[in-house]
Amino acid sequence: MPLWGLTAASSVWVMTATTAMDTLKAAHAIFADGIQYLGLCRELSLPALKAVMSDVAAAAHFRACQTFFGHTTYTRKQAAARNAAAAQGHHLDTLIALDNAFRRVRHKGHAWAMLTELCNTPGTTKQLRRLANQKVLELNRPAPPAEGVRVTRRNNGPSTFSVTGDPELVENLWASIKTIPDVEALFSGGLEKQPKATHVVIPLPDWVHILAGEGDEITVQLTNGTTMTGADYVRQCLLDAGLATLVDPRRGPVNQYRYRRHASPKQKDMAKAETTTCAWPNCRKPADECQVHHIHPWADGGETNQENLTLLCEFHNSWNDDDPTYPRHGRVTRRHGRVTWDPPWGGG
Repeated sequence: MPLWGLTAASSVWVMTATTAMDTLKAAHAIFADGIQYLGLCRELSLPALKAVMSDVAAAAHFRACQTFFGHTTYTRKQAAARNAAAAQGHHLDTLIALDNAFRRVRHKGHAWAMLTELCNTPGTTKQLRRLANQKVLELNRPAPPAEGVRVTRRNNGPSTFSVTGDPELVENLWASIKTIPDVEALFSGGLEKQPKATHVVIPLPDWVHILAGEGDEITVQLTNGTTMTGADYVRQCLLDAGLATLVDPRRGPVNQYRYRRHASPKQKDMAKAETTTCAWPNCRKPADECQVHHIHPWADGGETNQENLTLLCEFHNSWNDDDPTYPRHGRVTRRHGRVTWDPPWGGG
């Protein structure tokens, strides 16, 4: 029985179910070999592609054609990526996903190296899209600043004096210098070194080794953003730290509080012990300067207990996607006892 029919003048075209299926299979086969398809499209202009498909699809196909077959100074890497994609038999959808990631990498040399590596990696479109997004985050991570002392001079405004160096040195300076009079006192010799009041974080397994005198190979973190070895910690014997919290590697901080809208000072101290900086990926804002964040929002029934709390800087606290059904920037969550970040495209 005919699936559907069309009548034009005195002619009647009838497409059977078998014919329709054959047509769909043929169309799918064209996209299955993504590189072969892009090779056929490389001579077509964007308007020509728009004439046979939607504007969105045409733009995606045209961009991918330009990446794999268009003009570039990285001709060898382009050919390597093309050959790898052909060898792996990647679908057109996969190549478009990789091209989208390729275009988001700031350094073109790194972008081509990533594209070649991903084209040579077997996997589904979903798997490779997730891997590509992870690599883009890694490659776009800013390089650490070089150590040194810098002055920024402005014609019609105040100048800036900055110091970039060892974290312990900078924290010692910050503990003593907070205002312009503090700077003036430093040069006049009237400034006294201020003690640091911060929080030392010691996971339980490491605490056992430190007590056994095996602290040289263990690094402990302070909530002001610095670190020290376990041996240094023992030598200082909590003289500068003032507080110590034990952290269970499976559940997080040992103590918990519940049923409060705002975290208590003790809860914030315990959150600092778990997250010594802002919990957002690559954010180095020290925990001492962060805000307490409800992982499961309070407005949505989230409780103020320790397992539902972490620390975010003021910016990322407002940037976080509290409602996961409307992803824009990603959100922090807790998985297997650890605070992690879920990107807006899914996964963890």
